Amino acid sequence: MISRRYARSLAAGLFATAAAVLAGCGGGDNKIRVHGKVNLDGQPIKVGAIQFQPTDGKSPTAGGEIKDGTYSTEVPRGKMKVSISSSKVIGKRKPFPNSPEVDVMGEAVPAQFNTNSKLEIDVSPEKTEQNFELDSTKK
Repeated sequence: MISRRYARSLAAGLFATAAAVLAGCGGGDNKIRVHGKVNLDGQPIKVGAIQFQPTDGKSPTAGGEIKDGTYSTEVPRGKMKVSISSSKVIGKRKPFPNSPEVDVMGEAVPAQFNTNSKLEIDVSPEKTEQNFELDSTKK
C-alpha cells in the first residue's frame, strides 16, 4: 500500500504532466505575438476587444483588449477572421421608477467589422504588426 503523501505527490505530478501535454496540443509553439493600432473613422478606439477566429476552423481562437487604440495578443499562425467591438452610450433610462437614470450601452463598431466581419489577416512571423483603419461610411 502506498502512503497518502506519495499518492498526493504522484497525483500532482500526473496533473502537471497532463497540463503540459494539453498546453502543447493547443499549438502554444504555433502562436505569434500580433500587435497594432485600431482606429474607427480616424479616431483610436479607446476601449474595446479584438477577436481572431481561424478561417479553416482548425486552430484555436484568440483575442485581446484594445486600449487607447492599440492591442497586443498571441494568435495562432494562419488565416484569421478579425472581429472588433467597442461599446458606447446610446441613451439613458431609469431602471426603476424614482431611480436615477443610467447609461444604455450599445455597439460602437459597425456590424461589418464585428458580427458580419469580412476582415481577414494572415498571421505569420513576417508580419506581426496588423493595423485596422475602420471606416463606418463604407459597407
